Amino acid sequence: MAELSVKQNTILRYFQDNQKGFLIPDYQRPYSWEEDQCEKLWNDLATFTLPELQEGRFDPDRNYYLGSIVTFVNQEGKTEIIDGQQRIITLMLLLRAFLKSAAMMPDPETKALSLGIQKCLWHMDEFDIKCIATKLETEVASDDAKKDFLAILDTGNAPAGAKNRYAKNYRFFEKKIAVFKNDCPSYFAYFPQRAMRNCVLFPIETSDQDAALLIFSTLNDRGLPLSDADIFYSKLYRFYKEKGEEERSNFVEQWRDLSERCEQLFHPYNATPMDELFIKYMFYIRALENETGLMTQGTRSFFEKNDYSALRKDEVFPTLQKIARFWSDIFEQDTSLYSLDVLKCFSILAQASNILPSHFITVYYLLDPPATNEAWLDLLERLIACVLLYAVCKPGLDYLRTPLYDEMANYAKDRTIDFTKHALWNEDYIREAFETFSASRNQSVKFLLYWYAYQNPQQELIPTGKKISVEHIFSKNRATVQGALSDPSCVELLGNKSIMESNLNIRASDFRFEDKRAYYLGTRDDKRKPTMIRDLRDLASNKADFTEEDIKERTECIFQTLLAFLRRYDLVK
Repeated sequence: MAELSVKQNTILRYFQDNQKGFLIPDYQRPYSWEEDQCEKLWNDLATFTLPELQEGRFDPDRNYYLGSIVTFVNQEGKTEIIDGQQRIITLMLLLRAFLKSAAMMPDPETKALSLGIQKCLWHMDEFDIKCIATKLETEVASDDAKKDFLAILDTGNAPAGAKNRYAKNYRFFEKKIAVFKNDCPSYFAYFPQRAMRNCVLFPIETSDQDAALLIFSTLNDRGLPLSDADIFYSKLYRFYKEKGEEERSNFVEQWRDLSERCEQLFHPYNATPMDELFIKYMFYIRALENETGLMTQGTRSFFEKNDYSALRKDEVFPTLQKIARFWSDIFEQDTSLYSLDVLKCFSILAQASNILPSHFITVYYLLDPPATNEAWLDLLERLIACVLLYAVCKPGLDYLRTPLYDEMANYAKDRTIDFTKHALWNEDYIREAFETFSASRNQSVKFLLYWYAYQNPQQELIPTGKKISVEHIFSKNRATVQGALSDPSCVELLGNKSIMESNLNIRASDFRFEDKRAYYLGTRDDKRKPTMIRDLRDLASNKADFTEEDIKERTECIFQTLLAFLRRYDLVK
């Protein structure tokens, strides 16, 4: 079990007593505090340390709490910061600005103050005369401005022309101190001295990194915690660093490009875009290892085995880039690479209620990418049929794992995919399940409606990122308020639903069908474009009204279309 130490400490004691120094590791994010955060810190400290300016009196027994710092002691004995780097850096910038301003003041109090600050910021020689080295090192590879921070500590000046946050915040503190020194010269030394002696941190120090990360994830409620991808980045960074400076530099630049691409492509619910990229890569490795267990490890647990040996390989980063490029082509709907029918299938699968189908596609692509659009279309339609079957008959991620995990491993082993052995239900069961599913309101309904919209051969490709909502053809308000349906529950049947552009859905949702027709067809006086959903345009062109009977007939039509699609791929028992 990891050793844990929690001890309240003043800024003065925490900084001065640290003999080995602080280290911001390479997997941390760059310094990100903005000026408004620095101003809040300044105002809070000024109010606490100088109550005399408000006709109060300073109580040396009172403390001002600055929050927790989560660290662990690494193999070199340095305090590696997991949480709190933003505050530590900002406090160091503030203290360095005070030290610069105090340089020309000869009084003994200010001289004592200056020595105290120096011992906070630097390792000193044994006589406390010469500053040897700064107490903070930063290895954050993605922070191009870290050299400016070290220059500020070294010289007391922000580099000319520097516009990064280190320089901006340091200049902010310089201006604040200059005004304060001019207005209240007799209190100049009291502000930083009281801040160092009475402002308290709660350092939480562990003996290993994993325990520190766990504590941080538990405590953190202010900003983004370190993601799995941040940890993986540090391992890859060290791997390329060992290869030489050119390899390291190329990796850092390419990682930045990869991160930007993933920000556009992936939007997971409870992870970062780069986390999702590694999840996709994890499923690829699982397939290669013939792993079909339903209890999926977390990504960090999966990769941390044997000291992250799975990541310390030449092929890892190029494979991550390959995954991102593939999904970028899909996102951009590149018709030079894929046919419209293939892109329509990708458009449907993007609406699945979970991202497991996209992991399946990634594995399929990495193992043996189809050479033709026909091969892609066959694979994607079979996958859509399987996902639809389970969405209706056994909704939920846990059930879908079985066919997709099995077939990922099968494809890795012998390049075959057979969903038919996972077809467990006959037509009667599917119909009964469909009737329950038809009246539900979950994300799987939208997935099925996307699929059904594309069953119209005239349906155009819906652009990636287009905001789409579920439209009730017979208005929900009209059904519930006006009592226009003998059975109000019919309003939630699939036959009364379609996908439609969100902006049109908002405007048309409460109208009667005869008025909705103008929105569907684009015949209103405002000359807005018609909906791009061909099925709605056909309905509006062929019907003057949409009744309860029409809802039931369209619901049955959707069911029969689904059943025929499942039969085409032998998924009806």
